[in-house]
Amino acid sequence: MLRDDAGAHPDGRARGEAAPRRKRRVEAKPLLRQESLVYAVPTERKSRLAAKMCAGQKVRRWNWCRRSRADMTALLAKARQCAEAGIDAINIPDGPGSARSPR
Repeated sequence: MLRDDAGAHPDGRARGEAAPRRKRRVEAKPLLRQESLVYAVPTERKSRLAAKMCAGQKVRRWNWCRRSRADMTALLAKARQCAEAGIDAINIPDGPGSARSPR
């Protein structure tokens, strides 16, 4: 019996058969040897508000629902007055629905 190998592939697979998949090994190497560029800042050093919260001190905040978004000078002047009065944080909600607190 004669065998027709005219359409066979050199590596032994039949005509039209997919080639076997080969796994490639990929290595990740750093470009430069450096010390860490990212360092953790302790929470109490991030802001005065964070320092007060970490120390367990009372934090005073003000919820402020402003009517117009056009005049920022008046808003900043009132924020300075709040800071002078001892307010630590001002919350300005972005919409009327977010001003309500969950109960």
